[in-house]
Amino acid sequence: MLDLFVRGHSFTILGDLSQGIHAYKGVHAWEEMSSLFTPEHTAYFALTRSYRSTMEIIEFANGILQKGVQSELLAVPVFRSGNPVRMIAYGEGEDARMRDLMEGMRRLTGGEYRTVAILTRTLHDAKIIFEQLQPSMPDLHLIDGGKKAYEGGLSVLPVYLSKGLEFDAVIVADADLGHYGDKAWDARLMYVGCTRALHELWIMHHEPVPEYLLHSQQDIVVSGWK
Repeated sequence: MLDLFVRGHSFTILGDLSQGIHAYKGVHAWEEMSSLFTPEHTAYFALTRSYRSTMEIIEFANGILQKGVQSELLAVPVFRSGNPVRMIAYGEGEDARMRDLMEGMRRLTGGEYRTVAILTRTLHDAKIIFEQLQPSMPDLHLIDGGKKAYEGGLSVLPVYLSKGLEFDAVIVADADLGHYGDKAWDARLMYVGCTRALHELWIMHHEPVPEYLLHSQQDIVVSGWK
């Protein structure tokens, strides 16, 4: 179809299959695309250099792909080092969960970060967190897909609506097996969420967490508030 409507029979197809959270209706491998065209008229280029996030965030996200998706095509960070990714286990009970999320937002918004987001597994989860936190955080916005433009500031939104966005700091909420499974699709969702962060990434969770979130390098990830 593209070949019929493109002048000169030349076009470029771009994409990041690691972010294929709707892979059931998309492309699983680039070989599927190249098989549609003759080899002598097809060129494939892998652009792996990532300029968005810090080295620590990219290395952590690469671990998700390696363990959860068995991906061999990983991002190569520019050398921009920052704070390690922070894994924080909630206290016991629903009240402690909300207190911890509030404390996380308080700490991340208390400095130089201007855009901070809480990313949730579902829109339902985002609405509940927004309703609980917004009375104490009047600048907090809920992104539910109804608005056409992202307005910046402090946000709560489901991870699948975060594609294409970026934030100074991100809290991935409820990053545990109760919300994210161990399938490749879950790992891709988590990868999308983690790579929205420019400078700071916090993973907040109950126990246990998926295998693909476990990382042993202390210069890449640390546990707890301090």
